[in-house]
Formats: sequence, C-alpha cells, structure tokens
Amino acid sequence: AQDDGDDIVFTNYNGVKLNHEIEYFDDSSGELVAWVNVPSFTPDTILYMYYGNSNCNNQQNVAGTWDSNYLGVYHLDESSGTTVYDSTSNNNDGTYFGDLPSQSTNHIGFSQEFDGTGDTINLPSGCHVPATGTYEIIVKSDTSTGHMRMIEAGDQGDWRHDFDIRWDVSRHDVNWKYTTSNEWVDKDSTPPDADEHYYAISYESGDLDWFRDSTKMGESTISTSSFSYDNLYIGSGTDGTASYFDGTLDEIRISNSKRSDAWLDTSYHTINSPSTFFSVGPEET
Repeated sequence: AQDDGDDIVFTNYNGVKLNHEIEYFDDSSGELVAWVNVPSFTPDTILYMYYGNSNCNNQQNVAGTWDSNYLGVYHLDESSGTTVYDSTSNNNDGTYFGDLPSQSTNHIGFSQEFDGTGDTINLPSGCHVPATGTYEIIVKSDTSTGHMRMIEAGDQGDWRHDFDIRWDVSRHDVNWKYTTSNEWVDKDSTPPDADEHYYAISYESGDLDWFRDSTKMGESTISTSSFSYDNLYIGSGTDGTASYFDGTLDEIRISNSKRSDAWLDTSYHTINSPSTFFSVGPEET
C-alpha cells in the first residue's frame, strides 16, 4: 500500500466501492484502523479490500462514510492545535481547552488524555439534539474517586442541567432535567474501574435508553419530549470549569435519530472487539 494508505479501497462482493475513512495506518507494520460504510449485510456478507496501486489518488470518502443522521463524529486523534475535527459533512468542529490535545494511543488508533484539572471540549450548536438523538462515547478512567462528567449538555450557570452522563465513586448514571429539579433517570451501582467502556444514550418522544458496553442498563420515560440548551461539553460540566474528567475519551458520535438497540450493540462490538463478528481471509494474488 502507499505510505499513507491512500490506495486502499473497500468493495462489496459485486465490486461496488464502499465509502471509508482511515483513522490510522502504519505503513511499516500494515496496521490499519478504518471505518467502512456497509449499507446492508447478512451473516454471509463478503467484503474485499484492495491495495497496491502506487499511482492512484486518495480513495477515501470521509464524509460519505457517516450517514446523514450523524451530526458529528469525533475520533479525537489530533496532536496539535485547538480544533476537534468532525468527520461528517456537517463540519461541526469543536474546540479543545486546557492542555488538550494530549494524544494517547489505544486499540483503535488515538484518543485524548484528559488530566482531570482543566481539560475539556466544547462542541458547537450544530451538534445539539433537542428532541430525538443518540450520544456515544468511549471512556477509560484513570481514577476510582471523584465526581466526573463525560458528556454534559445544559445552560451555563444552571446546575439543573438538561442531561449528563457522569461517573463517580459509587455509580454511573444519567441525569435528566425535570422542570426545576433533577430527575435521576437511571443509576448503576457498579463502581468505576480502570477498564475501557462504551456509553450511549438514545431518546425519542420522552423514551430514553442507555447502554454501557453491550448491556442496556435502563429504559425510562423522561418528563419532556424536547429540551434546549446553550452548551455541550465533553469531559466537564456545562460551564467548562468543573467536574473535569480524569482519563481517556474517544469516539464521540452524535446523531439526530434514536439508534436501535442492535445498532448500538454493533457499534460497541465494532469498537471493542471486531473479531467477534468478522474474520479476515487470506490475501489473494
């Protein structure tokens, strides 16, 4: 393959080219992290990957890899600058604050190391999903103490935030705003650990589901079918100055649709253990 993997192409069994995005490619070892848009598949689906054309242009279609329901997809692989780049066609780029970016490696390329004292990401209003939506994030904590926000949406200066996914010494939970007080939608008494976890919340018409890894942790009816907020922060509270996360965060995905249980389960396994649902055949010549 070319040094940057530009000649890599994915097709279906019939030779139809599939949109893909390369997140990481090591031309020395051949290690590749790529996201491929497969419109439909069955347990017998066969895909092909082609490479070895030294003269072709870049074959990626980054924006086309993510369907139109994605408002923002963030791989958090930046090593410099203050911009958090969105892979979708929406260009909903975010902003790093504190000592970010602080690039860290993991099994899906790169992530960002949050120091727990001032690191945060602010995402733009184009990512706000007031009525129907899904939030996904990969989390790995460096501490088992404290009270930290992974995602929080709300109005600056108002402790009655609209929602957050938080992590503290005694629980993981989702907190949802209920008029003038907090409504604790679901709680998980499992103490935080040092393992990597996938979190997702999806909601529509007052119905909310939330997941940790491949397990649905709860289904709830929330008090309102829509809400509005001024700020969306990753790794801190909504004013960007409190409840900082200490650990690594990765693969933030925001959709304006309620993703199905099967979709979220597949997303988790795609990120955590892709070998559980696909195998790689021998190289053809």
